[in-house]
Amino acid sequence: MSYIVCYTFTWIHVKCQLQETCLASKDAMPFELLKKKLFSRLNTMGIRITKTYEEEWSYIPVGGSLPNTEQKNLAFGAAASYSVVRSLSEAPKYASVIASILKEGHTSSIITHERSKENLSMQAWNTLWPQERKRQRAFFLFGLALILQLDIEGIRTFFHTFFRLPNWMWQGFLGSSLSSTDLVLFAFYMFIVAPNNLRMCLVRHLLSDPTGTTMVRTYLTI
Repeated sequence: MSYIVCYTFTWIHVKCQLQETCLASKDAMPFELLKKKLFSRLNTMGIRITKTYEEEWSYIPVGGSLPNTEQKNLAFGAAASYSVVRSLSEAPKYASVIASILKEGHTSSIITHERSKENLSMQAWNTLWPQERKRQRAFFLFGLALILQLDIEGIRTFFHTFFRLPNWMWQGFLGSSLSSTDLVLFAFYMFIVAPNNLRMCLVRHLLSDPTGTTMVRTYLTI
């Protein structure tokens, strides 16, 4: 599944940054294939490229395993522009917990510090990855795996159904602002408004795909 994004900057002459993007794929899409798709779209749109200033290829793996939250080393960051907002929103709380841990380490006795030092990093990790966020992540990975299994018509049906949802639902989903409970409501509403072929696909995916089992287990974990 790919699309084109055009950023236009106007100075003395008009320069465009054209981007062909594959939203999701089990295997990395070759750069030359993306480039071929880009020029095919431009040709269809009647756009002619007179000069290429720079070419860039970016590959961002998604859906990997969670970090080991029992390790003593802490980490934080964003993999790409689409996750920067979410990461920045988490930063103040994460930093506050780390600051509290460091302050506690200075004020506590040596014995107390020795007893608790193994749990200090875990406190920070649990702030970054609480059970609520793990449920949200499991739901997103379930949806990602579903999209990867759909053909072109299936993807069109999926997004046609997606944008028929109430604005607060699809906007909240794209903005990662829905709680795990909201996501369950989102799923039920999606199932109700979806055509029968997509409903069958959703049920089959839930019952047969490993991400469905993982999502159910994560939601049931207290």
